[in-house]
Amino acid sequence: MIVLSRYACLRRDGPELIAEGREPGEGVTLDDAAIRLVHALAQPRELAEAAADAGLSAEDANRTAARLREAGVVVDADAAAREDASLWRFDDARFHARTRRSGLGPFPAPGAPAPPPALPSARWPVALDLPRPDLDALEHDDPPLAAVQAARRSVRERAPAPLAVADLGEFLFRVGRAEDLWHVGNMDFAARPYPSAGSLYELELYLAAGDCEGLAPGLYHYEAAHHRLARAGAAEALLPAAAAAMGVDDLPQALIVIAARFPRIAWKYGPLAYSLMLKDVGVLMQTMYLSAAAMGLGACALGAGDASAFAAASGLDPEHETSVGELSLTRITRTGDRR
Repeated sequence: MIVLSRYACLRRDGPELIAEGREPGEGVTLDDAAIRLVHALAQPRELAEAAADAGLSAEDANRTAARLREAGVVVDADAAAREDASLWRFDDARFHARTRRSGLGPFPAPGAPAPPPALPSARWPVALDLPRPDLDALEHDDPPLAAVQAARRSVRERAPAPLAVADLGEFLFRVGRAEDLWHVGNMDFAARPYPSAGSLYELELYLAAGDCEGLAPGLYHYEAAHHRLARAGAAEALLPAAAAAMGVDDLPQALIVIAARFPRIAWKYGPLAYSLMLKDVGVLMQTMYLSAAAMGLGACALGAGDASAFAAASGLDPEHETSVGELSLTRITRTGDRR
């Protein structure tokens, strides 16, 4: 008996319908016979029975089923039972399979257009030049890494006193400043304090300011090359969503929104781009956690965010730049937990 795989999906490629299984591959172009057979195999059946329901000859059914089997679109009943018992979600399983396969290059694809720039152009009016910390003093006075790692906590409760702009400036300088600009061929680069896939640094930082001393509430873009904030929009929808995600009543004093300029990384890495981007987010989150701990600030990464709310607040086209992570930043009122 055979049946449609739990992980099969249908997509359009130009005028053609393509069916794919869990594993990466070219998929199967569905003609009329294949469409009818796929419909007939929504439940486990013998091929002859499914062929009869689909109005196909035995020869056509065998030929079509072989193509669908090879692509993983249909599987035998035992494989289907294992799929049904799996805890992997449909989208997670396919994403994992498609980003853990080597040999997906070449990167960038031949004939790719010119790469997006290392830094976005100025898009909003400058609101504040941030105070720049003394890096030599930080390197001399910071607690050792082992102590910072031991002190790191997720802090959800905010202190009564507002978050100082000087702290915001130091934090953003520690985690996101752009320096060491260089060019290779037709591509430019701007290094930041954390590692990034291919040194592309597609991530941008935004500050949703709530209770911050000397800074009006709103959404600000951190212009990393100039260490300054540009007013990008309002933050009213972002802060309540962050409080709800953390399970607290009070709004965070500041929310760091990580956005990705997806074309920057997709230009080079194609099907691996989103997976690599999420790895970059994780690396940046740990950098932010450790920096906050070294500064005595409270940080809490959010498990979920609202990309639509960020798009509405910033006015950015999500096809080109969209939020992919959030971290609450506050003065500490009490020790958090290890999460």
